[in-house]
Amino acid sequence: MDRSFGNYILHERVGIGGMGEVFRATKHGPDGFEVQVALKVILPHLAREDSFRRRFSREARLAASLKHPNIVQVNGFDIIDEIPFIEMEYVPGVDLRRILRSFDGGEKLSLDESFAVLYAAARGLEHAHRHGVGKNGEGGIIHCDLNPHNILISTLGEVKVADFGIARAMLGDTAASATIRGKLAYMSPEQMEGRELDRRTDLFSLGIIAYQLLSGTHPFERGSEAATIAAIGKAEHLSLRESAPACPYQFMNWWISSSVSIRSRGPATQPQPWRSFNRWFFPRPSLHSPTGSVLWRLRHQAQLIPLRSVPWRHRRSHGQGRRASGRIC
Repeated sequence: MDRSFGNYILHERVGIGGMGEVFRATKHGPDGFEVQVALKVILPHLAREDSFRRRFSREARLAASLKHPNIVQVNGFDIIDEIPFIEMEYVPGVDLRRILRSFDGGEKLSLDESFAVLYAAARGLEHAHRHGVGKNGEGGIIHCDLNPHNILISTLGEVKVADFGIARAMLGDTAASATIRGKLAYMSPEQMEGRELDRRTDLFSLGIIAYQLLSGTHPFERGSEAATIAAIGKAEHLSLRESAPACPYQFMNWWISSSVSIRSRGPATQPQPWRSFNRWFFPRPSLHSPTGSVLWRLRHQAQLIPLRSVPWRHRRSHGQGRRASGRIC
């Protein structure tokens, strides 16, 4: 049921996590102005903590400074009735996790679709990592919680990374906090150990997502948290060449360099994934075909998965589809 929240009308809840709830909302202004937005409303027990509110406000300001087509725009931070929240761009569509879960066993995105998602996510990360970087190389904004849930696919085929800065607000006053946050199966070993983090931790997470998209399986996920942590720490996984033999060798080389432990590499050795993608991906003719383009197919994927009622699994081999009835932001 719709309810008022300051100058917003909150509609359905489209997401919930350890920090807050996300609502589709309508923002009202003077002279009948209204616009669709997304509100992330902080959970009550966190809203009562002054230290968290200060961190959250700081990270929201940083996130709002990121303006890029592959990043969900943060419009502002405010407090209504002692409840902190952030206003974000509203993205109709689904997250990558929902798309992956909609497939039956053995199904996965096509190679072109997978690389379209990875390239866009890498471009968003590149922009954030370079934001505010000085001559000494310091600065930039790292995500700390990159996983399929935070990669959104709109019904127009756009790919956007969400929740920059949110994990850092949860970490505490330093990125080296011993408290482990984020999605365990996508963390770097350094984040699990509570070590100081830099942009390479996001690159490690992107490498895991790349493996999952291209092979259809997660490289490190095991039957228990302890086993998953051990697999990540020891880099125990089936070779990408074995699990995704159709993957081009240029990308194989990038993936190998991105997915080793970041503790052994200095900042100067960090790969630049967007350049690897750009070198060979964009000349592909399928990107320029009006009906066969990657963006068109991603748009189709986002429209096929409803966000309400029981998750529906799409069988592409039968050519059956159904438009999404819900949205995520």
